[in-house]
Amino acid sequence: DLTQAEANELLKAFAEDDLLRIKLSVRLSHATDFRLTFRGQNLVDYDLNGNRINGQFYPGKSIGSTEIEADVYVDRSMVEAYIDGGLFSYSYALDDLRPTRSDALAPENTSGPGNDPFAGRRAEGYILHGNRLHISSIEIFRARSIWR
Repeated sequence: DLTQAEANELLKAFAEDDLLRIKLSVRLSHATDFRLTFRGQNLVDYDLNGNRINGQFYPGKSIGSTEIEADVYVDRSMVEAYIDGGLFSYSYALDDLRPTRSDALAPENTSGPGNDPFAGRRAEGYILHGNRLHISSIEIFRARSIWR
């Protein structure tokens, strides 16, 4: 069992990893929602009041349950998530935050070539957002590319 702050501290060690599996169980005690983000992008966005995950209707595994389990796979260009043992699942593409030559040379980037407009978002890593979330369990696994 971890507090939200303890879980976020644990996640900091994986800030640069974009090939991960994160399994977590979250109990909402003072909150009605929680988000897991990576580089500013929602991986899981759960709203208990609206019965929604990432904007889609999800009634939960049982009426009145304040606990949700998420099994999230991050693979550089996409996220795949299985909620409550697969009762709800989704996948979608992540924004490509790698700087390009045109980003660095764009007129609005006054610091000249080499400027990275996405550096701040990349530095964010993985973050749990909510109001005093209780993390019942969290497991983090690093993956390796099959192309190496």
